[in-house]
Amino acid sequence: MLTFLLAAALVQAGPSAADAQPERLGSFTLPGIRIFAAARGGTCMGVVTESRAVAVGISGDTLSDAALAESVSSLDKIAIAPSCDWLAVADSESARIQIVGRDGFRVIVPLVRAAADQVERRTWAPRSIDISADAQWLVVGTEHDHIAVITRRGVLTKQITVSEIGQPVIVEFARDTSLLLVTAYYAVGVVRANGEWLWRREVHPAEIRADQNHTSFAGKFVTSHGPADGTVEMLDARGKTRWIRDGLWDPAIAVAPNGSWIAFTASAVGYENRLPIDSQPVPSRSAGLLRNDLHPSDRAHMMHVVGRSNIRMEPTRPRLASDRVAAACGSFDALDLSDQRQVESQ
Repeated sequence: MLTFLLAAALVQAGPSAADAQPERLGSFTLPGIRIFAAARGGTCMGVVTESRAVAVGISGDTLSDAALAESVSSLDKIAIAPSCDWLAVADSESARIQIVGRDGFRVIVPLVRAAADQVERRTWAPRSIDISADAQWLVVGTEHDHIAVITRRGVLTKQITVSEIGQPVIVEFARDTSLLLVTAYYAVGVVRANGEWLWRREVHPAEIRADQNHTSFAGKFVTSHGPADGTVEMLDARGKTRWIRDGLWDPAIAVAPNGSWIAFTASAVGYENRLPIDSQPVPSRSAGLLRNDLHPSDRAHMMHVVGRSNIRMEPTRPRLASDRVAAACGSFDALDLSDQRQVESQ
């Protein structure tokens, strides 16, 4: 039996933010919990056992409890609608999606026509799932090159080919439900739910982060094998490169909600051996973006900001209110501008 705890952190601006303590909102106990996920906006949680799908409010109250249409052999992804009235459960082994509604609605959506075809099942195995902000649509990114768009009542309306490079697809809804963001695994871009691409790029960059209005993107490329020698880019609304820097070791990226700046953290790479400079030991990957524990003396792995208006390195710390990732940095330093390349938008 697993106890499921719901908690929230109350954080105030100013010096007292570091002393903020989490507040326990409620708890929920259910035997055999296998996976759970939060709805957009944190309105509720979806919890799935081997045979049941449960929606839980933030105070721990049960909103709905329904049996799955069939037991799931390989349960690894779920999503719950922001309206909290239906869930989607992905089975990567069978390449099938189950939708379970509070009103008793249940349906199984096969992503492949020939269930016995192992190649097809692997190609269409769900790698990512997301539900739109209006709770009307489900989007599935597959293990190899494709997107499936499904209504909340289980109608498969569109299958979109992302690439032919044989890579997984990570896709999510934008704030505008008609747009889908393809964000990772060497194929990225913005596509409409009807299959019309606004822009698409393969390999470079291999991963992107979008601002809230999809007018600016942070992108990165790191080789999938061998040394993690990478590149960071700032992209415009059409996916064109506006700023780029290479020679970065395993960079991490983020973008401000208003798109005015991107942040990245990375070690410098030597020109001869293409390995991190001063990398004994290599600083923890969690130091840059995830925790505020990067000491100013850790010159090998610093966090930096690129502004959109004049494409330059920002030598001072930005306002913490502008983006939550800024609160996770240890310090900001100017870089050698000779290592940067500005690219005019086309």
